[in-house]
Amino acid sequence: MNVLALEPWHSGSRRRFLDGLAEHSAHQVRSVTMPGRFWQWRMEGGGVTLAQKVRSVVDDSFRPDLLFATDMVNLPAVLSLARPHLDDVPAVVYFHENQLTYPVPPDEERERAYAITNYLSALAADRVVFNTQSHFDEFTEALPQLLRDFPDFTNMHTVRDIRDKSTVLHPGIDLAAHDEYRSADTGRTPRGTAPPVVLWNQRWEYDKNPSGFFG
Repeated sequence: MNVLALEPWHSGSRRRFLDGLAEHSAHQVRSVTMPGRFWQWRMEGGGVTLAQKVRSVVDDSFRPDLLFATDMVNLPAVLSLARPHLDDVPAVVYFHENQLTYPVPPDEERERAYAITNYLSALAADRVVFNTQSHFDEFTEALPQLLRDFPDFTNMHTVRDIRDKSTVLHPGIDLAAHDEYRSADTGRTPRGTAPPVVLWNQRWEYDKNPSGFFG
């Protein structure tokens, strides 16, 4: 199967996820990416550039059987601007994070427009995938409040529609880089005789709450 993967923020953990997916997938994965900077602009206008890249890839004889987009992609924009290159191609959106519940700094207010982009992408996709169960729960619990803020035509039934086509798929982890730190002694030690090893694998920033972790 030919998978056309869209990632407008090809950097950091997102890049490692997509590159790892392409490397280990049993399918042929062709990545369409943009550099990892200006995240707001990636969500606002990145769909135009991604659609252009999609048309170019398809014109270059890569016919996708599946479109795989991440949460920063304005999926409705890509699907509409890339017609008929994506005609009848099913679309999956993978949520690493979402703008309905992502923590914002204490001195900032949440930008509703980005949350609406996430909502519309989930609505336009044939399947919606979340990286954890807690993430899926948070998104579907926050979505009704977003729709209640609309002055009319809240389309509350779409929450159920999105929930019914959603699933959870944890990202793969390549631990090969840690092999060099593995102890030469592979034998088991009696319980309580060795200190536990704790891995902090998050950014050292407010949204990951390192102080709460160490507390």
